[in-house]
Amino acid sequence: MDGKSSLGYEEGTIAAICYLPGVGFYIYFAERKSNFVRFHALQSIVGFLTIGALWLLMRLIPALHLFTFIPSLLALVFSFFMMYHAHYGEEYKFPVVGSLAHKSIFECREDYLETGRNEPDKQSDPKGK
Repeated sequence: MDGKSSLGYEEGTIAAICYLPGVGFYIYFAERKSNFVRFHALQSIVGFLTIGALWLLMRLIPALHLFTFIPSLLALVFSFFMMYHAHYGEEYKFPVVGSLAHKSIFECREDYLETGRNEPDKQSDPKGK
């Protein structure tokens, strides 16, 4: 974390705001400069989608209707816990969700930058030029 994001605010502040439900989608596509912010936005998106799927699954199974408060409570804990870590500049990886987001943002993006995707790959060029 080294300063301001491309949105004009401190990276920690924008990363924390990502954990408000639904905001992560906007920030993920709007942020162009900070991998730290994009990581937290993607982790928020994947985390809330996973929690939403769990809630839906519990609503569809009649025996679990009484426990639908659990995903809501999990979403609240996830949101506040991750806001705290993001605001203070920590790249905390939530189990499973965090690893997926980290790999997507940092490893895939580095591969993209190293290979220079704007130019055709000479090995995959069918004409052999």
